[in-house]
Amino acid sequence: MISESAPTGKAETLVWLRRLSGDLATATINRLEQSLPWYAEMPPARRSAVGLVAQAGITSFIQWYEDPDSTPWIAADIFAAAPRELPRASV
Repeated sequence: MISESAPTGKAETLVWLRRLSGDLATATINRLEQSLPWYAEMPPARRSAVGLVAQAGITSFIQWYEDPDSTPWIAADIFAAAPRELPRASV
């Protein structure tokens, strides 16, 4: 889990964020499992797709943090990581 001390500068923060991006994605999935009972009932492929979307969002944030003037990702870019059938899927 995320337990390192906070970095002090932007360059150090970027290194820290990149190193912890996997932990952030794991923490996101753990939070979904704890707070949304139906999430655990989803088939593994759908849960995996949600994990891909979470990782894409984290990656997008890190890229924005690195260069706030760059063209930002939009939600469609982030959700493109999910299989097409996920939005239509029922639990």
